[in-house]
Amino acid sequence: MARPNAPFSIKSDTKVLILCEGPHDQAMFRALSKHMGLDGIQTTNPIDLGTNKSGVDALPIAIATIASNTPVLALPGFLVVTDNDRNPASRIKWLKSALGQPTLPNGKKFPVPKAAFEIKSGTPSVAIVTMPGKGKHGDLETLLLSAARKCCSTEKLECVDKLIKCAKIDKGKLSKSELRAILMCRYSKNPEISFALVWRDCPEVIPIDDGVFSEIAEFLKLFHSKL
Repeated sequence: MARPNAPFSIKSDTKVLILCEGPHDQAMFRALSKHMGLDGIQTTNPIDLGTNKSGVDALPIAIATIASNTPVLALPGFLVVTDNDRNPASRIKWLKSALGQPTLPNGKKFPVPKAAFEIKSGTPSVAIVTMPGKGKHGDLETLLLSAARKCCSTEKLECVDKLIKCAKIDKGKLSKSELRAILMCRYSKNPEISFALVWRDCPEVIPIDDGVFSEIAEFLKLFHSKL
């Protein structure tokens, strides 16, 4: 069930509005923006926009909601974030179609970039970021797991690997399950902590300055600088 929210609005000082699939990737982009000292970043996700669900399937409705918001015409940049999952080419094609559907208050359409990690100038300028990176299979958890494993001790990783092997986790849920196991080993104070709270309560578990985030961080910085 969706939690109640105040009506969505684009803030007057927003430079880049980032639409994420859900609260977990939203938290990552907040942490990344703060780490790089980028001003005017506003993040949101489909539930914040009043839909009854999060995830990739909710993005078209969320995009349409943003398009109908009159302040969008004064918005410098609009960034949409999605997981590549198992088919990066199919996902980017689908998302480009979703971006091209709604009509803005001025009767025009969103500018649609040709590919992920490219900028299409306009009002607003639009870009797409795919995770774990351009053309790579996987999702947010794939990216976070890579960073989490790097700073986890050998002893704890051995425990994690034994648990995953013993539990015979479904391949499609492996990254998320392994990431949860690392959190359980490294943050015993609250082993069930939401991924959305990691950078607030235990940022050392998934360091936001790790190199795995560089492709996304550098593009976000570039997009921000061109507005």
